[in-house]
Amino acid sequence: MVATHDRTVTVFGGAGFLGRRIVRHLRSHGFPVRTASRHPDRGHRLFGPDFPQLQSVGANIHDERSVADALAGAYGVVNAVSLYVEHGEETFHSVHVEAAQRVAAQALRAGVDRLVHISGIGADAASQSRYIRKRGKGELAVRAAFGDALFAVSRSAIVADFSIDNSPPTSSMPRSPKVRSSLISPLST
Repeated sequence: MVATHDRTVTVFGGAGFLGRRIVRHLRSHGFPVRTASRHPDRGHRLFGPDFPQLQSVGANIHDERSVADALAGAYGVVNAVSLYVEHGEETFHSVHVEAAQRVAAQALRAGVDRLVHISGIGADAASQSRYIRKRGKGELAVRAAFGDALFAVSRSAIVADFSIDNSPPTSSMPRSPKVRSSLISPLST
C-alpha cells in the first residue's frame, strides 16, 4: 500500500454527484482530500466539519486565483466539474474547455504531480453535438496545459449509486474492481 498521508488531493466539484463519490473513494484509500466547490457548505453537510484529512473550500473554476488557492500544496487534483445545461455565462465552452484548461494550467504551476480529468463518454472535438464537441475540446485543452506530466482521462459512461439499497444496478454497468479503482490508480503511482 502506498503511503498517502501527505498526498492531499484537491477535488474540484467534490460536493457534486460524481465528485462526492470520488472524495469518499479517495478517503477510503487514505488520501487527505480538499473538496473545492462553489458550495463549500455542501461539503460540510456531506462530509462533516473540516478536519486535517478532509477540508471543504470555496472555489470558482472561472477564477485563476480561486483555482490556485484550492491547489496550494496539493499532490493530486481531480476535475469532476460538469455542466449538462447551459445557463447565462455557464456554457459548455466556459466549463468544459476554459475552466478545464484553467485547472490544468494552475495545477502545473502549483507543482501538482497527478491530474485526473473527468470527461464524458464519446468526447470528440469534431462532434456535431455541441456538448460532446466541448468535452473533446476540453480534453485537448487539458492535455496542452498540463504538458508532459502524468495525465489520465476518465470517461464516465454510467454512474450508479450503490449506496441507496445495495441492490444491483438496472443498467449493464460492469462490476469489476478495475472500474472502481480506475480513479485511484493514477494517484497512487
